[in-house]
Amino acid sequence: MEKRQLEHTIDIPPAKARRTTRACLQCRARKQRCSPEPDGPQAPCRRCRQQAITCSFQNQRVVTFEEEPGPSRMAQLVVELHHQINQHEARIAQLEKQAQNTDAPSKIYLQVPAETPNRPPLTATPSHSPGFSMDGIDLGPPIATLRSLGALAKNDTHSGFDPVARGIISMEDAQSAITLFFDHCHPWAPFLGDDIRHSWQDLRRTTPVLFLAICSVGMRFQNSDPTQNSSLTALLDHAVSRLLLRPTLSDVTLDSIRVLLLYAQWMPYTVDDDHAPKSRYNEISAWAVLGLAVRYALFIGLDQRALQPFAQSSTAAVSADEVARLRVWYNLLTCDFNLMLTSGLPASLDPTISGQLAPRFGVHRLAHQPADLRVSGLVELVAVVHRTMRCYGDVSGRQINVKGLQQLNAAFDEWEKLWVERLARTPSQHNQLPFTSVRWYRLALNSAALAPLLSTSRPPASSLSSLAPMLATSLTAAGQILLSLSSNAADYIWRLDLPDCASLPEGELEVDPAAVQRLRYAVDSTWISHTFAVTFLVLCYIRSVIDGDMQVCTIGQPMLPPSPGSIISRLLRLARDLFDAVCSSSTFHPAREFRTIVQNATALVLASTGHEGPIVDELALQSVLDQMNEAGFEWPGTLMDPGDFWDIDINLYKN
Repeated sequence: MEKRQLEHTIDIPPAKARRTTRACLQCRARKQRCSPEPDGPQAPCRRCRQQAITCSFQNQRVVTFEEEPGPSRMAQLVVELHHQINQHEARIAQLEKQAQNTDAPSKIYLQVPAETPNRPPLTATPSHSPGFSMDGIDLGPPIATLRSLGALAKNDTHSGFDPVARGIISMEDAQSAITLFFDHCHPWAPFLGDDIRHSWQDLRRTTPVLFLAICSVGMRFQNSDPTQNSSLTALLDHAVSRLLLRPTLSDVTLDSIRVLLLYAQWMPYTVDDDHAPKSRYNEISAWAVLGLAVRYALFIGLDQRALQPFAQSSTAAVSADEVARLRVWYNLLTCDFNLMLTSGLPASLDPTISGQLAPRFGVHRLAHQPADLRVSGLVELVAVVHRTMRCYGDVSGRQINVKGLQQLNAAFDEWEKLWVERLARTPSQHNQLPFTSVRWYRLALNSAALAPLLSTSRPPASSLSSLAPMLATSLTAAGQILLSLSSNAADYIWRLDLPDCASLPEGELEVDPAAVQRLRYAVDSTWISHTFAVTFLVLCYIRSVIDGDMQVCTIGQPMLPPSPGSIISRLLRLARDLFDAVCSSSTFHPAREFRTIVQNATALVLASTGHEGPIVDELALQSVLDQMNEAGFEWPGTLMDPGDFWDIDINLYKN
């Protein structure tokens, strides 16, 4: 059959162009009936014309009759599409055959962190957020403004620091460590709430880093597996380094400050295969960690938030959370001040207002923990010392002149008389804070003025009379630090005056086992004060400042060997036995490093008792002083420098 060709008759007019849709986009979006105008396919509909808006018909491409494919063209398109499909199927079959003949590639496993509870899945951040808006943004500090726009890192979970979830310790280990901490460690730095003892599982879920820090301190005093301790220390180091190197705004919290305070006061020890375990505690490490805690505290306004509720102008009731904040602030304040006395570095915090509000805290009904009243007394003591230092322009505790020290010693006596009466019912108060602190304050501050007296070249005799009261106070304080840990110390410690032999009991001084048991768990700075007390007594004797019965020697008076029953011999034997008892309680203890110093220092005096005259080996003395410097501290008053002190202004010691 012969196909007929389609022919157009010139007498027939061409068909009109048609719209591709029956309703414009505007009417379809509003779901209303569209009424096209008969003027043409690109004329706006009636509704768009009435509302004076652009109709999609006006921009729509019009398809004419000539552009529509005829039946033959449609058939050709179908054949072409079928041919293309056949080509694609052949290509797919070829690729599948090649894949079967090729060896399978080795699998690559990515190292991903172990799953931890409560960790949200990682999601990619889109390059553009459709809901981004700046309508509610107020212009503030640059970082705060950018953070509100999502430009900086936001909250991150800390659940990966849970030592139980990481398999480092068991639930039983955690329970034992937390019980040990609150039974023995917490009384030395009572800034946590006792309720954590019973709610530690909630703490583990909400604040795993604080849970980790408490467990680390508790496990430190248990004879546990060294590998376990190393893993626990590594995890704690990672958590603390994150607070320093990669902190976010969510890290600056009260709990983070608590973690830093725990770390600063009971630092982990480092275990090396080639060396014995060694404590990290020194003036630089303590200064760095406490400095970070101070910055965090000032960033969140902890000083104002902690002190304001206890101000006299405050009328609102004090809450338990506000009491908890003040405990943390007071511990940070006293640690900062103690570090100043130990290292000579200036203190960062002003205790004036804290000291004024301490009495209100001590008697508050919510300050029900056993140590709250004692802490308030310690804060008052810090404020007393700070007031004197500021009066005499001193920022490190080393530059107070004789007149200032006399006023300060009188203030110490007044404070001690008041607080001995207030804490009369406190068990074993003679070797607990705040009285352990006042003895250390007396020794550290008064001994700073004695550097010329204890140098290798003695000062003129005219200056000795002005230094005598400082020497007597320092000797008594050093003796009290050691004697407070002896048996029956509560009977005589308050009236002790070491130049007066009658104030000391007769016979051998024995270590109090209960006191040693408490001392085992003391904060690391405790061993600085006890070691310095021993070394100060030895140095006074070696430099011929005192004799065996603690009496002040005149210049040129020959030094005689101390008898076994002399005061100096009895005190040094007590100190040696004390460090031996503490160090024998565990495989590693922070006192172990200072024990070597104590043994070598006491040997300089006790080893000479069998000779007609004293044998003072300056090289041996220098070895002891080098060991103390290697411990990482700038010892108070530069007493540990046996060199010439005459570069110090002698006017400092004049009234």
